[in-house]
Amino acid sequence: MLVKKTILSLTTIGFLIGLVSCNKQVRSEPISSIQPSSISSNESEEKSEATSPLQSDSISSDEEETPDKYFDKYSLSLNNADVIPDGKYVGSSKVDEFFTSIENGDLDAIKPFVNGQERFFIAFVEENSESCSNLYNGLKMFQECFGKNEEFKNLDGSFELVTIYVDSISKKDNETNLFDIVWTNHYSLFEEMSRSSYLANTYYAKNKGYSDIHYLSSFTADESAKECPMSVPLLMYFDYTEANPISQQYVRGLSDVIFSVDGSSNLDKAHTLKDCWSHSGIFGEENN
Repeated sequence: MLVKKTILSLTTIGFLIGLVSCNKQVRSEPISSIQPSSISSNESEEKSEATSPLQSDSISSDEEETPDKYFDKYSLSLNNADVIPDGKYVGSSKVDEFFTSIENGDLDAIKPFVNGQERFFIAFVEENSESCSNLYNGLKMFQECFGKNEEFKNLDGSFELVTIYVDSISKKDNETNLFDIVWTNHYSLFEEMSRSSYLANTYYAKNKGYSDIHYLSSFTADESAKECPMSVPLLMYFDYTEANPISQQYVRGLSDVIFSVDGSSNLDKAHTLKDCWSHSGIFGEENN
């Protein structure tokens, strides 16, 4: 059984450094965010057909597209995360609904958020972030390569992404961090992610030299904590198919957590994400 953490009162949150950088109060949550279920992953692929992204390291996107605009297309709203109905212990936001479905391992409830697919990334990001821009470059290149070229055309499923802005601020007081509320109310989910003998035992974690402390320090904190310790960007990969190599999934479907996408170029990053998607390379075998 998952153990719920006592809901904590939240105070004004300032800019934090390092492992607490997810609490930057710079984003005002829009009235309504576009849900991933309404986004077609084919849109950007159609744009790239004239010039294959594999011929260069350039991303063929609209001139006016920015990393934030890209992430906005796939973002789930945190609006009403601070509105907890009577008899409930979590908020009323789309992110709350999504996380509850993940906690319950309910793939049927998850599918509407990811175009009915069984594989997808969740990107935790913040606005106007250089490191998040680097993640955008890798994701966008991978999306454009998906299904094209000998290396990418045999990937299963279709590219799916959900983004969550960890610096979204409540409209009630313009200072309360909404993701901190979600993290607190779904603490048991993040606690399961940090369990020993889970993610730290994956091929990826072993090849990168990650230990339990990397996951504990990213997802959990002591009882007095009011702020999520997660650094951003952070990428989670969920695979609900039989191809997921993890036999004991404390969080059903969660295959890997990527703290930083490897690669000196956009195409290198795309290859890293391809390996993650297909459980190959450093994600599928242990390096000696």
